[in-house]
Amino acid sequence: MSPEDPADNVFLQIGPLNDHQYSYDIPKDQPAGLYWYHPHFHTATAHQGWNGLSGAIIVEGDIDAVPEIAAMRERTIVINELWIADDSGEVPFTVVAPIAGDVPFASFPSVPSSMYYTVNGQLIPDITMQPGEAQRFRVLNACPHRSIWLHVEGHSLEQIGTDGTPYAAPRTRQHIFLASANRVEFIIKAGEPGRYRIYAEAYDQGHPGGPRPYLPLATLVVRGKPTDTPMPKTLVEPPRMPNLPVSRRRVLVFSGDISGRTGMGIQFLIDGKEMNMDRIDQEIEGGTVEEWTIVNEDVFQHPLHIHINPFQVVDVQGIPTGDTSWAAAYEPDIWWDTFRLPPYRRYTLRTYFRPDVTGKSVYHCHILPHEDRGMMGILLVDPQGSIRRGRREAAPPAAGRIHRRSGVCRRSRGGRARRCPVAAAQRGSLCLHPAASGQSELVEPHLDSATGAQGCNAGSTASQHPGALDSLRRTGVSAVPRLGLGRDQRFLVPRRSAAPSACAGATGRSAYCSQPKPHEGVGQPL
Repeated sequence: MSPEDPADNVFLQIGPLNDHQYSYDIPKDQPAGLYWYHPHFHTATAHQGWNGLSGAIIVEGDIDAVPEIAAMRERTIVINELWIADDSGEVPFTVVAPIAGDVPFASFPSVPSSMYYTVNGQLIPDITMQPGEAQRFRVLNACPHRSIWLHVEGHSLEQIGTDGTPYAAPRTRQHIFLASANRVEFIIKAGEPGRYRIYAEAYDQGHPGGPRPYLPLATLVVRGKPTDTPMPKTLVEPPRMPNLPVSRRRVLVFSGDISGRTGMGIQFLIDGKEMNMDRIDQEIEGGTVEEWTIVNEDVFQHPLHIHINPFQVVDVQGIPTGDTSWAAAYEPDIWWDTFRLPPYRRYTLRTYFRPDVTGKSVYHCHILPHEDRGMMGILLVDPQGSIRRGRREAAPPAAGRIHRRSGVCRRSRGGRARRCPVAAAQRGSLCLHPAASGQSELVEPHLDSATGAQGCNAGSTASQHPGALDSLRRTGVSAVPRLGLGRDQRFLVPRRSAAPSACAGATGRSAYCSQPKPHEGVGQPL
């Protein structure tokens, strides 16, 4: 997927009360799975994320045609942080001048506050299943700051995909680790009737003061008439790394300074440098395979995310003995777009830069306060052969450019047409991650919730429906309902065995032309 306008251009800024037309071509070979979108305005990304500006995108394809999976009920789960400042409004003096004493690291940056963790915007909701029923879960960790070591009491998790890419066969887990921005897909087969905790195990992210505590997320309620849903044995063939020699090896060093003693405040750096919008940090030739060794010289964990190009991890060094959260790191044929870097450790990744996907994008720590404090770089993928010919690109547009064009997404290649209005609640830009809510019933995001349209009539723009933005706020996946502009969008990659859709050829306008199985929407009990 292109990193340039009108697609995944993270250098774009959308001014308050303005909008922008994004257009995404979904190629036929795009892996089917869970992706997402969120703001990417540098220095404010974390706070916009804490305000709930994110949502899920589902690309459907071959794995959805596996008979056992096609028959299952599916759930889309977005986990987010809700950061509530205390009434005092006071900031500890040690935050302003850390040299004065110890900094309280209950939250970072440290202010008197409470952090709540929401599941589709709700606190500890119920998720209901029948005994013996199997359901498919798509889970996104949209937390700007928190990693989730996910566990479901009394149940194993049959994982079928990571970061938008499916597996060849299910892999049985007792826990699944999600760094910030990771997505996982798994199947749960319900056991005996009862109530089971869904929670994040305590895990040490490298913060002073020790591990983050155990975190309750939801409750699995098993009740009703027993059934026996069949489980898949095999899935689909995953993408393979091209059989090409490694053309270049790079070393990137992540570091930080939280002492405040340098006069520069809190800093997070890559190769000793803060993010600079006018500097290209890595220039890469399209059509090549590279290996990057990522070194952490910091006390904090740093999940590295590379835009546009997923990667495979080929070596991890320094994992503590007995830390089972790293089990998946050593398994073959797993593609990631975000992989955590443990404190004072290193790993090596291998990635292929497609020759047909060129332009400027970014790589960064996906703990968003770290990114906002400088831990991000710009990479430029040149067309194949251009580096050898000596061509160089100009620097990306300077920060501060405000784009005021209005519109909606156009027809997508390889899928079918889709409109997606984007409203700017505050200054920011949209980041689409490619290969990428007392006790209550869990509710989920809903396709075309702004218009209520179905079939060929879906996809109308917000400007055509005056009540659309109100509907978006009401139905969005958001930790803060009043800012809930996120929605679940679906893009379908045609299945190779599927007959052409008469609906898809019926219009040149954007439309939701497929007829997927029913998908519950926000506001509907599960």
